[in-house]
Amino acid sequence: KPNWQDLTALSRKDIEKYLSWHYSHTKNLKSAHFKYLFCIRGFLEYIQIAQYPESPEVPVNQLLLKEDIPKTPGYSEDDVKYIPEGVIEQLDDHLNKLSPKYIPIIILLRATGWRISDILNLKYDTCIERTQQGWYICGDIIKTQILNHRVPITDEVAAVVQAVIEEMRTKSTSENNPKKYLFVRFDGRRKGYPPWQGTIRRALNSLARQCNIVDGKGRIFKFKNHAFRHTKAIELINNGMRLVHVQKWM
Repeated sequence: KPNWQDLTALSRKDIEKYLSWHYSHTKNLKSAHFKYLFCIRGFLEYIQIAQYPESPEVPVNQLLLKEDIPKTPGYSEDDVKYIPEGVIEQLDDHLNKLSPKYIPIIILLRATGWRISDILNLKYDTCIERTQQGWYICGDIIKTQILNHRVPITDEVAAVVQAVIEEMRTKSTSENNPKKYLFVRFDGRRKGYPPWQGTIRRALNSLARQCNIVDGKGRIFKFKNHAFRHTKAIELINNGMRLVHVQKWM
């Protein structure tokens, strides 16, 4: 559709034609099948949730179906959806070996249970709040359009966030960080935007290989950013929080 100026008229028929071309174009490249279709779905979901005027009128789940996206190589339904306590302890032991720019992100993933997209969307001028009850992380939850959501954090986590805030205030300008992101790239193709989520996952898995972070069966643990969210939910439940309150937290 070379003349389209937006995606409002995108239909399931268009997607089916694209899928037919895509599978033939990437023949024998199963990883490419997953990667590109997963990214397309994520992009369409984001612009629709964010209510961009260019977004499709048809809901994304009616455009790109779950069965359209093949499983990743080695995928198993039994894959662990959370990070076991033993792995968390190993991560804590070796966290200082991770790139310093990623350490605060991992700390916030663990402390909040938020999606990494929401952590990377935090703004340094509004992301932290002090009340009589203590410190809170404050931000917008894009997927469910919850604005100014906040969850409590410890003094130690607050100190880490404050250190990042001070660094951002010092280094940021209207040119290199116009949206005042708490985590931002000051150069390269993503200048002015947060780091790509995949670079953080790759850094964690590189750390796991480097430091031999293993699961209960002695296998190198494969980190997934979203697993921190499940891990926090399990932690809250194990500490006695009622399910309805866990849902509100998340």
